Amino acid sequence: MTCSGSYMSASIAANIRGENPEVPVGLISRFPMLNSTEWAISMFHTYCAILLMIVLYTNFIGPKGTDESPAKVKFHMFVGRIFSWLIAPHYALVGLLLNYYAIMGPRMEDWLLGADITGWRAQFAYITPFGLNVLVATMLGFFVNRYKFMSAGAWYTLYKGISIFSIVFWFTFGMYVSIDQVLGGLGSFGLPLEKTLDGGGKIVGDANQVWFRSIAFLTMNAGMAQAGMDYVNYKVLQLISTSGNRVLSWKDQHKWAMINLMFQAGFIFGFFVATFPYCVYGMPDWTCLKLWQAAPIAIGACWPVFVHGKWTYSFIKALLGGTMAEFSKDNHAWDLEEVQPVGKGLPVPAPLPPPKKKFLGLI
Repeated sequence: MTCSGSYMSASIAANIRGENPEVPVGLISRFPMLNSTEWAISMFHTYCAILLMIVLYTNFIGPKGTDESPAKVKFHMFVGRIFSWLIAPHYALVGLLLNYYAIMGPRMEDWLLGADITGWRAQFAYITPFGLNVLVATMLGFFVNRYKFMSAGAWYTLYKGISIFSIVFWFTFGMYVSIDQVLGGLGSFGLPLEKTLDGGGKIVGDANQVWFRSIAFLTMNAGMAQAGMDYVNYKVLQLISTSGNRVLSWKDQHKWAMINLMFQAGFIFGFFVATFPYCVYGMPDWTCLKLWQAAPIAIGACWPVFVHGKWTYSFIKALLGGTMAEFSKDNHAWDLEEVQPVGKGLPVPAPLPPPKKKFLGLI
């Protein structure tokens, strides 16, 4: 990203390459970090992100849990449990902690180490609801209604509250920061310029701000899609809180959550890969992709979302249209009463009617 409009110098380039032994450097984004604790957490999170992408792509490409072959079902579940038990318990929470570091931690001397890769504004406006959305999607996809410890009503209330908070946060703080920058502002809530312009005043002209306007345009569009997924998560939670999986099958609940997670993980992962600072390693300048060149690569990393686009449209239509019982009628084999071994479906009770619509369909 250092070739995308940010200030660069020989000393900064050396820091980013890891040539300064006093400054640890992040793995993918090449963040030079003064805080060694933050660096250790970031490295752990990054390795888990790589493992997460391997797990997601493997299970989207490979056999599914409904395959006729028991061996293939076991493979799908084994790979999924690598994520659900080794990554999921901490992933979103650690990400939110790193988001806090990125917003509140940097000092002016940090900008002397290297050009900023996202800026606290993008972290605050977009990544905050991103982390909340990933947390809810992960719980929906692996734990809610799958295990007895997460089938009580309090969990539904908690995750519905997080989803609504994420939506409200985006349409207030997130949209303000994004739109203000797109229109030429700073999106800084009126804070002093030296605390807002990424680079601590070390930038050359307005190049950094122009670059961040492009970032704001991307996050504005991605944030709207993210808010839509938050709303779908809320409606799923609203439905299963009254009917368990007798209307919406757990298989469809799981599949929706994985598609949500795939979009979020794929977009971020693809974006970082596409904008990896090749020029820092001596490669030609043309390898330093501009944002408009990187965006298709980031979107392409989400290919499972597009492969399942028709199913996703039908799912959301059934969820919002009150026809989920018909949509899920053939997918109840994996549903549980209390907790039972996966794959040994019990007879499913007659579906309950969907909840009545109340104020704005939200509550």
